[in-house]
Amino acid sequence: MVAPAAAVASPPADIDSFLATVRLRLMQDTPELLPLFDTLAQEARAARDWLGQELGNLPRGASILEVGGGALLLSCQLAREGFAVTAVDPLGDGFSAFGKLRARGARPCTLDGAPAPRRRVRHRAL
Repeated sequence: MVAPAAAVASPPADIDSFLATVRLRLMQDTPELLPLFDTLAQEARAARDWLGQELGNLPRGASILEVGGGALLLSCQLAREGFAVTAVDPLGDGFSAFGKLRARGARPCTLDGAPAPRRRVRHRAL
C-alpha cells in the first residue's frame, strides 16, 4: 500500500525563515541579486522537500555531499539541521554569479544566529 501524500516528510518550517533572513540581507546590501536569489531559494525549497523522507533516515551529523552547491542555500539549511555538508561547484565564467551571491549574502550559514553551522559546510570549487 502506498502512503498518502500527506504522510511524506516536508521541509522543516525554518527553511522559510532562513531564506527570508538571507533575502532581507540581500535586499539591504545588493538588491540587484534578488532575482537570482529568488530562483535559487525556490530550488533549495524544492530540493529540501524532495530529500525530506531520505534525510529522516540519516543520523544527526551524517555526511552529505552536495554537487552543484551554487549559493549554498540548501547546504546551509542542511547544516542547520545538524548534517555535515560538503558542497562542490565547477569553476568557469558561467558560475561567477554564485560566488558573488555567496560573498554578498554575507555567508548565509551564519545569518540567523544558528550555532556555528558554517563549520559543517565545506565548499570546494572544482
